[in-house]
Amino acid sequence: AAEYNKNYPDKQVRSFCNIAICYRNLGQLDKSIKQLNEILKSGKQTEKTLAIVYGELASNYMQKFENQKAINSLLKAIDVLKEMKDDSEVYPVKQKLANIYMLQGNYEFAIDLYDDCIAGFKKNGDNKNLSYTYLNKAESLIQLNKLDEAKENLNLSIKWLKEYQDIAVLGVAYSKIGHIEAREGNEAEALASYEYAMENLSASNSPYIIRVGLEYINHLNRNKKYKKSLVVIDQVKESEAYKSINLEDKMYFLQAMADTYKFTGSYKKATDNYTETI
Repeated sequence: AAEYNKNYPDKQVRSFCNIAICYRNLGQLDKSIKQLNEILKSGKQTEKTLAIVYGELASNYMQKFENQKAINSLLKAIDVLKEMKDDSEVYPVKQKLANIYMLQGNYEFAIDLYDDCIAGFKKNGDNKNLSYTYLNKAESLIQLNKLDEAKENLNLSIKWLKEYQDIAVLGVAYSKIGHIEAREGNEAEALASYEYAMENLSASNSPYIIRVGLEYINHLNRNKKYKKSLVVIDQVKESEAYKSINLEDKMYFLQAMADTYKFTGSYKKATDNYTETI
């Protein structure tokens, strides 16, 4: 496609971007970055495709945990997009930038950016991105212990997630509601929210079922609901995501399983799992 579009530079740039995205999906991040930098050197981009290239570079750097390089790329994309009359493209980039600041623990600044994105997505009728922004803003608010405000943003997110039937992200949103309810001592509400979260994550084969399941199991164990913990353990272990669980998540999950087996008298299983975490 890239060769076919050589007489249409804008389309050719997009084709080369798609090649870079394929490299990233294959885990070949350096190859993807090289491809994107070659596009920049070619000078064939329009303002819009130039911003896309910077955005894709940022995605690669984020996966390499090179956050400052990701931030620099996103700021370049934002500068390009600000020159365009149509500002609809700038808000998804700002959203990505806010996500990095949140991951770095710069929650106040992330929230300011999320608020800017919320106003932009509302103006442009982009309710799908609006739902994701409310969700991420809620996570920042949880980290700042602003639980009531976090819950308000989660409920706004859930409203749109239900409309779009995005059950995977809906599961994540309800897990955060469960987390807040648990911290506020509302046990029945916490259990109902976690259960609904797990149902949605299981139905969508979401990889988030592992971390949410882990949080749910630990909550159940703290409240001595060990039989239910065993059910959730099986639910996670039977998921597609568990087949490719990363080492860090596996260590924490084995620890939670071992605790559950110890509390239910399955000492041999507990010992085996504790040993595997070492």
